[in-house]
Amino acid sequence: SADEAEERARVTEAAQALGTAVQLEMERRCTGAVFGELVRLFAADEDKLEDEVRRSWSTVAPMSIKTSDKVKKVIVHVLKWWEREASASVRGSDVNLPQALVDQLIREVTTSRQLLPVIGQAIYPYFSRSNVDCALISRVLLVKLSDGLVNVGKSPARATPKAPIRLSYSESAGGAKGGPGDLVDWTDMDFEAEEGSPMKGVEIIFAGRRTFSTWREGLAEFYLKNRGQGLRVTAEDVRGQRMLAVLRGVESAAQS
Repeated sequence: SADEAEERARVTEAAQALGTAVQLEMERRCTGAVFGELVRLFAADEDKLEDEVRRSWSTVAPMSIKTSDKVKKVIVHVLKWWEREASASVRGSDVNLPQALVDQLIREVTTSRQLLPVIGQAIYPYFSRSNVDCALISRVLLVKLSDGLVNVGKSPARATPKAPIRLSYSESAGGAKGGPGDLVDWTDMDFEAEEGSPMKGVEIIFAGRRTFSTWREGLAEFYLKNRGQGLRVTAEDVRGQRMLAVLRGVESAAQS
């Protein structure tokens, strides 16, 4: 329907806008650390997380309900708390990213129907023991939620590289017959640019580049799957196709 097409386009726009914002901030600062900082700010403080798990468990433990229902109550409480904490951490940081888009990312991860089964199955066995180890449960939660943020895209198939191995983020020194730097265009320098201004067309090289690219490409699909939708737009969804075309044009212009 038209409403569904508009919803897909709106969600896709938000995901693409966040990916573009992270990319532009990396280009502005000439470092891939921006993505790492976003992940670090999302991750909850382990001590505070343990206190929150223990507080929630002390409340639900005396209840005469199934253990699985108790665990669900703990998960809901902790994830609501996590969303507030992560949002406040980003807001109080120096990361120059749109707060509304980051808040949506945090909300998508902490309330994801795709991640809830992973979290529940991971921590449920520890609540079935006579002594509940809240410290261990908090560490499991920390790992699962952090992984959920980073691994939103489809992981590419692992391949065994052929020798000689060259790092994917390294730069070739020169041509087959030339010396080091022969393939570099040394005339491509801007003497009019102000000190500290973003470099246009620069490629940010860092060890996590592959992970970031997968994350950025899979973010819209992750958002839509949380709503039980797919990224595919059918031929009948004319309005959705037009909106996506406009969004792609805006993103391309931002990257140029």
